Amino acid sequence: MGIHEQSYETWSGSLQSRMSRIWALIVSGLGYPFSRRANLVVIGLMYLMILGWLFLLYIFASSSAPPVFVLGNNLYRSWFFNHGLFGFLLMILASTVGATMISRDLQHNALLMIFSKAISRSDYLISRFTTLVLFFLQVTLLPAVILWLGQWGMSPEDLSIGSRLRDLFAITMHSFIIIIPFASVVLACSSLTKRPHVAAMLWVLFYLLTWVFSSILERTVDQEWCRLLWWQNLTARVGEAFYENRPAKIGIPFVGEGGSDISPLLEMGPSVPGLILV
Repeated sequence: MGIHEQSYETWSGSLQSRMSRIWALIVSGLGYPFSRRANLVVIGLMYLMILGWLFLLYIFASSSAPPVFVLGNNLYRSWFFNHGLFGFLLMILASTVGATMISRDLQHNALLMIFSKAISRSDYLISRFTTLVLFFLQVTLLPAVILWLGQWGMSPEDLSIGSRLRDLFAITMHSFIIIIPFASVVLACSSLTKRPHVAAMLWVLFYLLTWVFSSILERTVDQEWCRLLWWQNLTARVGEAFYENRPAKIGIPFVGEGGSDISPLLEMGPSVPGLILV
């Protein structure tokens, strides 16, 4: 039997560009969150919120006395991004998806294989961060844009195209204000341990502690800034800076005493969610 030489030969092929290598890592991680049934349930609950608000928009589309939340930019600001249920569901997704991004690779020693493929540590972090950001955009920006389109089509309020586009810009910026800190802190927790469930608990503990400390300081110091220590309040306050602070004007005709027709022009600030006009 002949003996074949199996000595090492230097590979002389050409590498793909750096962006191509990073994008390959991003694509490989995008499908993982949708492979778990629990994640699909949470995502479905988020879009169920959107369907509920769209249903209410449809009901009040022809109403002469619509609730305040369908006017101005209250709907996707106060009743979606700043809603407590949205923050809770996003916290769960961050723990089940983001907390496993790096810890899963550490657990299975996948970093040894990844770093042997002309991928640097910075490329790896960029790819994991981008993967998490793109995933979060599907549960923040995308449903908010659906809600924005629904309000444009069904809201009784007559706004200019410029105001509508200003709201779209504010929605986009608000989404990134929520997503970028979420992704950064969750990935930091994920890099501290090889066990994904430990990383998830670290993130949930951090999120809940901001709420606890905020409540304790608010009762002790009784200052407005104490509320900003809670994660969701902080992102809500920063995100609201991008919205156009315009009053919602709508004429509501009704018949006054004595049979005389009165058509008052009500001016309502956009920060009074849930008030029903009568």
